[in-house]
Amino acid sequence: MDPRMNAILSIDSGGTYYKSALIDPFGNIIPDTFAETPSHSDAGRDIVLSVFTGMLKTMKRITEEKGLCLTRIAFDFPGPFDYKRGACIMQHKFLSINNLSLVPFVRRVFGDTSIDVVFHHDLHACTYGAYLYDVAKGFSRVFCVAIGTGLGTGYLQNGEIVMKDHGGPMYPIFQEPYGKGVLEDVVSNRGIVTEYRCLTGSKEPIDARIVQQLSESGDLAASAVYDHMGCVLGEHIRPLLQELQAGCLILGGQISKGFHLFGPALQAELEGLPLLQMIAPIENLTTVTIRGAAALPLPK
Repeated sequence: MDPRMNAILSIDSGGTYYKSALIDPFGNIIPDTFAETPSHSDAGRDIVLSVFTGMLKTMKRITEEKGLCLTRIAFDFPGPFDYKRGACIMQHKFLSINNLSLVPFVRRVFGDTSIDVVFHHDLHACTYGAYLYDVAKGFSRVFCVAIGTGLGTGYLQNGEIVMKDHGGPMYPIFQEPYGKGVLEDVVSNRGIVTEYRCLTGSKEPIDARIVQQLSESGDLAASAVYDHMGCVLGEHIRPLLQELQAGCLILGGQISKGFHLFGPALQAELEGLPLLQMIAPIENLTTVTIRGAAALPLPK
């Protein structure tokens, strides 16, 4: 078969959605193959597995309709996750399939046992994708901080992801002490909401997106929340970035969409680091992780 007809099925697996696409040999998403499927990660086992296999069957059908040959199926999942066995071990998502290897379910859909099925940490896929295709191109030392429901990190040095033996991030920061809790209590969706409520006394149902909109509309308390988050993050990661001699700091996760609100405070805290040349949000959050997962080398 013509090598140009080869493709990798890449699936970014989140607690809310599966984002999947077929990737060509040049790292591009093949037109009309990108799909989003609700993952229902908090549902019972039967529903979670039905949604998972249904998503795979859809992607198999698209592959066949386009006459493509799959060479690999690459997943990325947030941690904690058993990346060798392909099993979720999280305590906040996919609980109903905890410790269950997903590989047999993938094999059952595709049948072909010669196709490599691999699992990567989502922050490693994101960091690698940004290094190859997004704002981190050209940098040899890239540190990624993703802010969303939680707080995640990834680190790339000389074109390779630096990770622990079990496949997790080498430099996690989410549980590091801060104040009376941990850093993730401040730098996350819940941190933004909690601080805004503390400042205003509001009991309205809100999330970080709403606080961002309030800040953009001139709400001083909302702006103070984002400013404080940028200060706290910058103060906390400055020693690590200096130790790693990072040349580029990239921000991912949904809250990076508010970089214009917390970025100035973050940049001020990191001013003077001699090797840090760029601090920027990822430009294409929707596809950078999918493309990165497809491009990552096979796990050793």
